[in-house]
Amino acid sequence: MKKLMLALVAFSLLGCGGGGGGTAAAPPTTSPTVAVSTVATSATSATYKLSLAGSVAAGAVKGVQFSLKLPDSVTIKTTIDPGTSGVVPDPSSFYWSGTAFSGGTMLAGFSSGSLNIGAISTTGFSAGEFATLVCDVKTGMTAPSSSEFTVNSLTITN
Repeated sequence: MKKLMLALVAFSLLGCGGGGGGTAAAPPTTSPTVAVSTVATSATSATYKLSLAGSVAAGAVKGVQFSLKLPDSVTIKTTIDPGTSGVVPDPSSFYWSGTAFSGGTMLAGFSSGSLNIGAISTTGFSAGEFATLVCDVKTGMTAPSSSEFTVNSLTITN
């Protein structure tokens, strides 16, 4: 009897596929890109805009995650997140702007000269500007061009 019960339990567990029904989410795509453009520079600071670029239908992108490597000539103001004790960009250094990601949530962390960014939205994002980055130019150096920033590990989720 124990073997029969064990077999019934095992078969009932094997029959559960874990599927919740509904339609499957569209697979991630990397066709859109994140672009950096220069807004203003001075001897001590530089302002850049981050944009979602490429062929992006309105609301098609539900999430974006990437790492932005800063050039050696700049840094950003940071603070400690009291909830996680992690290093995060100071709100004066990195913030939402533009309309591409309206209605979303963005999180960012800072480590080893890279800004790690993730943003999600249930209504989806559009192409265009989504954030402003204000960098401090290191003493004796000049503000870098936008092409000196490197976007790494870009993941776009539809």
